[in-house]
Amino acid sequence: MEVKDILIHIGSLVIYIIELLLTNTITFVVGAHNKYPDITSIIFLLISLYLFYKVFIKAVRLWINFIITTIKTLAVLFFLFLVFVIYVRGWEIFKNNDIPLIKQFIQSSLNFNSNKNLWNLFSNLQNLRNLQNFKSKNINQDDSKAYFDYINSRFGGNSNSNSNSNANANGKQHEVPDYSDIENMVSEGIEYLHDKIDLQQFGDNLKDFLNKF
Repeated sequence: MEVKDILIHIGSLVIYIIELLLTNTITFVVGAHNKYPDITSIIFLLISLYLFYKVFIKAVRLWINFIITTIKTLAVLFFLFLVFVIYVRGWEIFKNNDIPLIKQFIQSSLNFNSNKNLWNLFSNLQNLRNLQNFKSKNINQDDSKAYFDYINSRFGGNSNSNSNSNANANGKQHEVPDYSDIENMVSEGIEYLHDKIDLQQFGDNLKDFLNKF
């Protein structure tokens, strides 16, 4: 009998044994589940938890070993690169020129990140100021509108007169100010100043005040 025939016979025997074990196991599990369903479910749950625990622990260990191996590899490569740089550049040049240059580069990178954060903060503050100015502008526009509405109501023309009213594009009526009322108010103000204030004395006092300088 040749070696090939022996290997084929052994393989067939192993396959037969595995098939026999699987068949008996399945038959046993089905019978146990039919007779004792609760106990069988608990046993399978415990077996599943155990298998999950073993697989999880193995995966965590593999991941930790991978990280450690990666760190070691990077450390060795960095050490070899450092030795190569020192060999090419020389110890004195590396010590006096390269190390300060690397430190300056790291500090510049940190300062750049800090300046970037400050710039973002300044931009946010500027946007907030623009928003406040926009709100103040709207408030001022509302105040101006209220003021002009008051002026229009105070010095507007006769509401019974149709000659002092004009229609806008939407058909709304706006009263045209009666300028005679404004002229009368200005005249009354001038007369009040003339009666209550001595303009000659005010001018003399102003002249004396200016002469002191």
